[in-house]
Amino acid sequence: MRPPPFRAPSSSASKRRRPSALTRYDSAAIVALAIAAALGAVAVSAAPTGFHSADVVIAATAAGLVTMAGSKARRWAGLVLAAVACAVASGLLLIPAAFALVLSLAVTNRFVRLRLVGAVVAALSMQVLFRQDPIGFHGASSLIGVAAPLPVLISAHNLCRSRIRRRTHRILGATSSILLLATAAFGVAMILARHDLEVGATRARSALQAARSGDARTAQRKLSEAANAFRRSASLTGSWWAAPARVVPLVGQQARAVALVTEEGRKVVRSAQNTAAVGDYHRLKYRTGRFDVARLRELQGPLANSAATLVQADHQLADLDRSWLMGPLRSRLDEFAKAITRATPEAALASSVVDAAPGLLGADGTRHYFIAFITPAELRGAGGFIGNYGELTARNGRVRLTRSGPISDLLLAAPPGKRRLTGPADYLRRYGEFSPADYFQDVTFSPHFPFDANVIEQLYPQSGGRRVDGVLSVDPFALAALLRFTGPIVVPGLDTPLTSANAADTLLRQQYVRFGDRKNRKDLLVEASRITFDKLTKGSLPAPRELARVLGPMVSQRRIMLHAIRPSEQRLFTRLRADGALPTVDGGDVLSVVTSNRGNDKIDTFLHRDLSYSATIDPSTSRVSAALTVKLRNDAPQSGLPSVIIGNPYKSPSGTNLMTLSLYSPLGLDLATLDGRPIGMQPDEEAGLGVYSLDLAIPPRTTRVFRFQLAGGLDLETGYRLVVAPQPVTNPDWITVDVRTRSGWHMNQSPGLQLRGSFLTSGRRRLSEEERYTVDGRLR
Repeated sequence: MRPPPFRAPSSSASKRRRPSALTRYDSAAIVALAIAAALGAVAVSAAPTGFHSADVVIAATAAGLVTMAGSKARRWAGLVLAAVACAVASGLLLIPAAFALVLSLAVTNRFVRLRLVGAVVAALSMQVLFRQDPIGFHGASSLIGVAAPLPVLISAHNLCRSRIRRRTHRILGATSSILLLATAAFGVAMILARHDLEVGATRARSALQAARSGDARTAQRKLSEAANAFRRSASLTGSWWAAPARVVPLVGQQARAVALVTEEGRKVVRSAQNTAAVGDYHRLKYRTGRFDVARLRELQGPLANSAATLVQADHQLADLDRSWLMGPLRSRLDEFAKAITRATPEAALASSVVDAAPGLLGADGTRHYFIAFITPAELRGAGGFIGNYGELTARNGRVRLTRSGPISDLLLAAPPGKRRLTGPADYLRRYGEFSPADYFQDVTFSPHFPFDANVIEQLYPQSGGRRVDGVLSVDPFALAALLRFTGPIVVPGLDTPLTSANAADTLLRQQYVRFGDRKNRKDLLVEASRITFDKLTKGSLPAPRELARVLGPMVSQRRIMLHAIRPSEQRLFTRLRADGALPTVDGGDVLSVVTSNRGNDKIDTFLHRDLSYSATIDPSTSRVSAALTVKLRNDAPQSGLPSVIIGNPYKSPSGTNLMTLSLYSPLGLDLATLDGRPIGMQPDEEAGLGVYSLDLAIPPRTTRVFRFQLAGGLDLETGYRLVVAPQPVTNPDWITVDVRTRSGWHMNQSPGLQLRGSFLTSGRRRLSEEERYTVDGRLR
């Protein structure tokens, strides 16, 4: 007998099959949900290839495919996916993750598999996985994001009809073959382009070195070679047969890094070529007493473009994700990025200098600058009293010393009480009692040179001079450095010429020993500075690299300081750190110890200073407590030298150093002792810093030891920063810096500080220029 055409399934058979409940509306809803999941994935920052377009397609495809598979897969696979999503979720992501997990648990024991629910669970879980925070080792989050959907995909694949499975296999096979071919093609391109990439980077670095040295021809030749090398490498790595590698996960990130380095290298070299084509350095040099200001103006546009190109390249390289790059490629990219990072501020600074130079050189009208020749043999806050002066005149690139003489000429140009000062307010409050308007030679009272320069700019027109556009300060060490450009000079009254080797000692010590306080000594100082600047302004100067090598230390030691009345030019001097300003606090720590002569003698060539600074920081309270020890040693003899050196008008024994000691710090002073005995210090403020002062006398051949206890709150959000500002003295200070943390906190080692046990220290070193100590922001 034939079986009936229809037989109701047995209960056991129906339990085995568990048919899915799928309606026409469910199918449409699942497709819409897959599209929504794909759009949601587009908004995340997943970068499997590093190329945005390919990453968007891969992320959207993955989200939509897993959502569709979730509607087909068995319920246990969706439960696993939801559980993983819930485990890695944090913050607001816990809401969709928890909802997906609860939903998957709710349908686990249902007789009928609800395919729409499976799609919802998969869609929500994928959105969470795409947005999970990094956990564990590098790449762990990515591995979880790839592994968690696999049960869903495998389960859905196994439940598909054999025809669909065969089609899927063919698609996967073809896709894998294409990806392998694309990877192989990119590998060949990299092998062929590697040499040109390295040549391009090497030639670009050589061109930069040649430009710094003033070798324009070599710089242009190296730039041309670099451009050709980068062009050849770009033709290989950017070829049509290597381009498909961009859509291959992991390989695409290598391709993007190579493309970025090549393209940015080409841009940098091209902009440098444009600059070199306009500005042949040998035509820009100071030659026979003149700068070519027209050529400087022509250089402004190309140099600004070069600086902007470097800034863009620096940002592009900094934003590049290096985490998935292979070791050799990452190391070479890091080398290239470091070179760009080093060159960027140099180019920006060069652009600023070229922008300001024509105006400073009198291209827009004649400029006049006051030169203060100071000597640290008689200390003031800015380094010393003014012995003589000069006036520089700049007109259309030509600079001349148009006036010079002893400071007494200006001092006697107006009777006492005739000249008036209107500021700065801090300067007048601290030093007004010393009548700086009547004693021009002493106006460098403040260690903040912008204050002193402002006072000079007010007083010079009231002392027979003209209105000036800025002030230049030079001491004997700086004058000796300038003699390296002029060569030896013959000064009337001296048996031997002044050279870069003997000028500082002659002008600081020997002139006073030989001539005492006689007029011919003062004439010698005037003649030495006049002849030096006259030869300097009428001669030629070497390449920028040599200028920076010789004068850079003089600027950092504050032996050359510059001030301009125009804010834009003053900002340039500040950027060059040539403004002689006290450091700004900016939430960090600052230390400056300043001594000023009160005896009107030249005894400070015998003064030696030793500083030791120990700071303890507590990041939990942002409090810093510090101990400062200052040892002042006076090596002056009691007799045997002229009174102009060791005498004083205050009836103190000869050889006694009469001085005012001032301590500048943003911290409060809790205690001060002198040789173990408590002393009082006069508190005040200057240039945004607290200052504590004391008048004292140090007998000959004697050492005095000061100890200060300081404390206060600082901004430790980005770590602890200490700036130690030197005073330009005859004998550079010795300094030791020691930084510790409170118990329970740790510090990372950083440049400038060496790790020793549980604290950081710089060790004892000569303080001849501004020292910056930084403990970075990872205080933990």
